[in-house]
Amino acid sequence: TTGLAPGNAARGPAGMAPGPARPADIDHAHTSRDLGLLIPAAILCGWHPALPGSRPQVVFTMHMDTHCSKQDIYHHLLFRRLKRVFAITDRVKEEVIAAWPVAAERVKTIYNGIDVADYRRQAGKPGTIRSQLNLPADCRLIGITGRLESPKGQDTFIEAAAHVLRENDNVRFLIVGGDDLPGEPFLR
Repeated sequence: TTGLAPGNAARGPAGMAPGPARPADIDHAHTSRDLGLLIPAAILCGWHPALPGSRPQVVFTMHMDTHCSKQDIYHHLLFRRLKRVFAITDRVKEEVIAAWPVAAERVKTIYNGIDVADYRRQAGKPGTIRSQLNLPADCRLIGITGRLESPKGQDTFIEAAAHVLRENDNVRFLIVGGDDLPGEPFLR
């Protein structure tokens, strides 16, 4: 979670000078387990989302598909206090609305983005990845990046690759990511 505000006693990013503590304006959680600590702590500090101007506003970003319902009483009590839920795709947004006790109007899609100009091949320069992997210079290269685990969709990527290869054999596919989670390693 993030929650430092200017004037907090802890040193934070540039511009965060020590001083008298004050509540953060926004607390932003990225995993639902963080909410189990964040929201009770905020309530203990006197916060209530229904009070005008009450701080912090608690927001949550959902980064991947959710495969379990969170309609139990615990999650109802927890999620009703969220100011906003951000989903990184429309599909994730739909799943959140279906599986979580959060009003649809509080769920917004904010797409992850990059400046593709930083990654465009410069005219006249051979592809570094193709040469490092000893791939033909004229082949199409399609990749997926992310932690190697089932919810990230590498299995769907492999199935799609098989369909593409039936139509075009001048394509190569790359799966890039780490397998660093505890438990069973991702099936290779």
